[in-house]
Amino acid sequence: MSLQRMLQALRLIRSPGIGPLVYRNLIKEHGSEEEALSFLRYKKKNIFSEKEALSEIKRHEEKSIYLLPYWDERYPKALKNMTEYPPLLSVLGKVEALHQPMIAMVGSRNASVHGTRLTLDIAKKLADCGYAIVSGLARGIDSAAHKGALEQQTNPLPTIAVMAGGVDQLYPPEHGPLRDAIMNRGCLISEMPLGMFPGASHFPRRNRLISGLSLAVCVMEAAKPSGSLITANYALEQGKELFAVPGFPLDARSKGTNDLIRNGAYVLESEEDILSVLGAPCPKLVDRILVDKEKTQGPMKKSLNTCEKNPPEEEKICLELKEKILENLSTVPLSTDDLLIALEGYSGDIHSALLALEFEGSIHRDARGYFSKLYTKE
Repeated sequence: MSLQRMLQALRLIRSPGIGPLVYRNLIKEHGSEEEALSFLRYKKKNIFSEKEALSEIKRHEEKSIYLLPYWDERYPKALKNMTEYPPLLSVLGKVEALHQPMIAMVGSRNASVHGTRLTLDIAKKLADCGYAIVSGLARGIDSAAHKGALEQQTNPLPTIAVMAGGVDQLYPPEHGPLRDAIMNRGCLISEMPLGMFPGASHFPRRNRLISGLSLAVCVMEAAKPSGSLITANYALEQGKELFAVPGFPLDARSKGTNDLIRNGAYVLESEEDILSVLGAPCPKLVDRILVDKEKTQGPMKKSLNTCEKNPPEEEKICLELKEKILENLSTVPLSTDDLLIALEGYSGDIHSALLALEFEGSIHRDARGYFSKLYTKE
């Protein structure tokens, strides 16, 4: 990895007035970070110094924190489908965790007992099916989502915490043990500089990453207004599936989720509601788990869509079905019903194949749930 390019990327994104979208537009217009910086110097703009950028890289190295640029193959493909993906991510823990199919679970900090219990249960069962759980390490629903994923011990999959401040800034302070458990199996990520304590304006930016990483967003409890509803709005803008748990009308923590359902979100009462829409990850993806091979105990538990008697044949069907779907898709969005008609008589779980293709970055699901083929240029 080029240190010079990393320095240029840091100098550009940390310069005043340069956010992810401006950064991306500057690269499109000028071709590289170096040329973009030259343009800013020509315009006499204030630029983050090389000394400051070197210091930030050194702090990452001293704390064993990855500084992951968007051109690195380890950068999560799911984020690159966003208009405003961060050019650099700080990653504390296992960077490989970012290459799992993910589902986000968010909700009230002041969670109810029932909401917490349901979140723990669904998170654990989704992890059993091969999904990594994404949340924000906040009190209430977020912490329950992470804990539920960590309770799944048979085939340990990661859980990912997206931080509003720097990944080295623990918030809330009582979540030290939970942070350490997440690091051992998954990771914490942030686009913010190390040492930055989270401010109010940082949470919406964090929320767009939570939904951006995920195939679906589950809002467990949410008042009106709330940060969870911001995450839900990002999910809709990004074309992700949206689920919400219905609640008692007089409980303020259910006002937001009931509104989401009223406006078209899927009703969420158990993990089966999610799996009926997304399916379980393709066996080929499920096998890519994040634990040390030496520590792995026994074979991977089969996902709901894995053939118990003949796994290799199941994988072959999955690959063939993915190829068939790509043949029928173009840049013009197509509904799932139309795909089912086009693939009539073809064996295999179409929902699982669509999920795999979406996770790989080969297709895009829009806000209506329609699919189109992505033609990417590296």
